[in-house]
Amino acid sequence: MLKTMQKHGVTLALFAAVLTGLTALVNGLTKPTIDEQAARQQKALFDQVIPAELYDNNLQKSCYLVEAAPLGKGTHRIFIARKGDAPVGAVMETTAPDGYSGAIQLLVGTDFSGTVLGTRVTEHHETPGLGDKIETRLKRLDFAFCRQKPFMAVTIRHLQ
Repeated sequence: MLKTMQKHGVTLALFAAVLTGLTALVNGLTKPTIDEQAARQQKALFDQVIPAELYDNNLQKSCYLVEAAPLGKGTHRIFIARKGDAPVGAVMETTAPDGYSGAIQLLVGTDFSGTVLGTRVTEHHETPGLGDKIETRLKRLDFAFCRQKPFMAVTIRHLQ
């Protein structure tokens, strides 16, 4: 009986090792494609909150990490939009902590006069049906904030 248990244990260990190796191989082969698709999706979100004709730089490469209470708890990313060398706007990741079922993650695009150019909900855990009101495919509630002046100010320092 002990030999049978050892045999099955070795078989199970080999099976687990082979499948772990295959999973790692597939992950390694698909990682570049997944990263490229994630970058495209992020660019599409940026273009929804700040018009693409306003900037000519790669927003994903102009990222700054900030900690600012008006953006929510923790560290948030701010992407600076530039036309030539002049900064023209920013895309900020923010958190609305008071969603019914948890925090709501947002992207907010602004110009440097303080005008909100666009907002986009990127993640929420609201009840299906209730949270649909913030899904763009069903209704563009986030457009209601466009061209509004913000109620807060965030200072970004040490820009290059």
